[in-house]
Amino acid sequence: MELKNKNVFVTGSTRGIGLAVAHKFASLGTNVVLNGRSEISEDLLAQFADYGVTVVGISGDISNGEDAQRMVAEAIEKLGSIDVLVNNAGITNDKLMLKMTEEDFERVLKINLTGAFNMTQAVLKPMSKARQGAIINMSSVVGLMGNIGQANYAASKAGLIGFTKSVAREVAARGVRVNAIAPGFIESDMTDAIPEKMKDAMLAQVPMKRIGQAEEVAEVAAFLAGQEYLTGQEITPVSNEEKLEIILEHIDLQVKYLGENTGIKEMRKYMSYYLKNLPNATQMRQKINQIETKQELQDCIITYFKNI
Repeated sequence: MELKNKNVFVTGSTRGIGLAVAHKFASLGTNVVLNGRSEISEDLLAQFADYGVTVVGISGDISNGEDAQRMVAEAIEKLGSIDVLVNNAGITNDKLMLKMTEEDFERVLKINLTGAFNMTQAVLKPMSKARQGAIINMSSVVGLMGNIGQANYAASKAGLIGFTKSVAREVAARGVRVNAIAPGFIESDMTDAIPEKMKDAMLAQVPMKRIGQAEEVAEVAAFLAGQEYLTGQEITPVSNEEKLEIILEHIDLQVKYLGENTGIKEMRKYMSYYLKNLPNATQMRQKINQIETKQELQDCIITYFKNI
């Protein structure tokens, strides 16, 4: 799906990952609905003034089904459609299981999981009627691995992955794609509150030994919205360094098994698709299409990733 002139609704987009996702879509020419529980400030809307797109603020409680329906209807009235929904809004309320109350557990699920259900249900009818749409659910690596003191959060994010896969099967025939992103340790207000010793322990498990950035998650969201085939998948974002490592390994495998000439041709197709929503994609594709050897391709890609 071409993202320019389309409309995206990003829940929980007043800060952190949600705000980064909103900026990424706006930079691609997508009109944006900013959302939060409180009224969207003029200062926040002003951040988007230079993108040349329409940005509106719609506040409400996603955990309330009627409010979700009202917000979606208001967005469609203002913009004409919702082509992409990013279910990003989420909260934590960390406690050890023995100290966690039923209210502690239900409150997190109500926002993180039921909220996504409410918003998804609200957009599915218009998306299905249009025979196109993309829904992106912001899960977490905690939903895949679990984490001490986060039984409620882990349950909500694991549930979001199962929800994603189920809804994807229901609506694929109507042209609607549903995917999830499972970020790891991403710099945000939530991670700022983590004690330093715990941060160090978490970073020890991260291959790149650094905290990820919200902008890296936003790139994945834009990719999932723009591509037209993947559905029912959960994606864990990687850093540019890890992306480079994966691509170089892919080149080696293609050349090894297909030979240099055929391998390079296949990598041209792969990179043309992969670069779709990355900076300077058109110029990079033009360069790649002129490359004839494995070494030239590797050098070109290394240079590109060093400069983005």
